[in-house]
Amino acid sequence: MSVNQRLKAALNPPDAYLMQPNGMDMDITTVELTSYRSGAKETLLDQLARTKIKKYETLSSKYVLGVDLLTEEGVDYQAINDYAVSVKAPFPVWTFRKIQDLPDTTAEIVIMNPEVSRFMVNVGEEAFNFSKKYKIPHVVFSKKAHKPEEVRSESLDEECNIAPWEDLED
Repeated sequence: MSVNQRLKAALNPPDAYLMQPNGMDMDITTVELTSYRSGAKETLLDQLARTKIKKYETLSSKYVLGVDLLTEEGVDYQAINDYAVSVKAPFPVWTFRKIQDLPDTTAEIVIMNPEVSRFMVNVGEEAFNFSKKYKIPHVVFSKKAHKPEEVRSESLDEECNIAPWEDLED
């Protein structure tokens, strides 16, 4: 990585970190986020080629490029995959798209590079099962803070008034 690339990477820190359990450890993935909206003047492939994938030198194989899809207009998953493979982008490209809100939030996730894979996820059910398995509080309140000593969270240990997913009726 050149000096300019290292400087750009230092000035543009990751947007998020994704953690997932791996036995007694947590795997941590660095996430770069962007979005794609309806009415865009270019296709998603053109946008990613211009702004993210072409400049992939600042992103390593430890990254995931996540795209919040607010439309499916102009999205050709296979073309994006073919482009990422052709330029040897070392990271996968994930798109997230909300399918429904009620009764549960359902999302479609498409993962590209090195191949295209499509998944449907019930976000609420997955979060519920994860929190039961790893004993995460039901609700966590947080606030923006300007000083590190102001950062805090509070959990509510009271019962949630929403039934667990396995007990919901259609």
